[in-house]
Amino acid sequence: MPPGLAIGIDIGGTYTKIALIDKSGEPAWNTSLPTAALGGVSAYLAQIRDVLDDLVKSYSPAGIGMALPGFLRQDRRAIAYNPNTPALVGVDFAALAETYGLPVHIEPDLNVPALAEYFNGAGRGIGRLMTGVIGTGLGAAMIVNGSLLRIFGSLAGDNGHIILNPGGPACTAGCHGCAEAMIATPAIERLAAACRDDPRAGYINQAYQA
Repeated sequence: MPPGLAIGIDIGGTYTKIALIDKSGEPAWNTSLPTAALGGVSAYLAQIRDVLDDLVKSYSPAGIGMALPGFLRQDRRAIAYNPNTPALVGVDFAALAETYGLPVHIEPDLNVPALAEYFNGAGRGIGRLMTGVIGTGLGAAMIVNGSLLRIFGSLAGDNGHIILNPGGPACTAGCHGCAEAMIATPAIERLAAACRDDPRAGYINQAYQA
């Protein structure tokens, strides 16, 4: 492994990804585990701890970065609200990482792609940058003049719940026809399933049969 590695942890609504990241921002190693671990929150956190134990012991990383879903508490140690991962609200993820005596930085998961693009990608040298994320949920982040736009919960607002179709399906937060309900991964899967038996959807039919 190259020197100067850091650990990155991305806690998503469906999967949690853990990686060793090199100085250029590229993953040198990665793994994933279900966010909704069998046995509840304690078992889930134990799985993360087992991976971190091995990485810290084997590679002496420089620090740990964590991406948490939803709105964060003001101190950015825990999730304040996220309907997609309610069991994780209030869990002190900072305390979990700090047990290793390494520098720890925590951001909402929507902010992390914006930071990655700003420092290592297409956003370098750009004064105003906006990035979007589609997963179990949906949202966007903005960097203005080198700083993340933080309006509420360390995020640039609740843009994933902008209403597109008031008569549309409900999201996990109870909004009807919002961007998340219409566009996020569960919505795409739902639309694909609805098209499965439609003879006009040849490509989707082939994908399901495969």
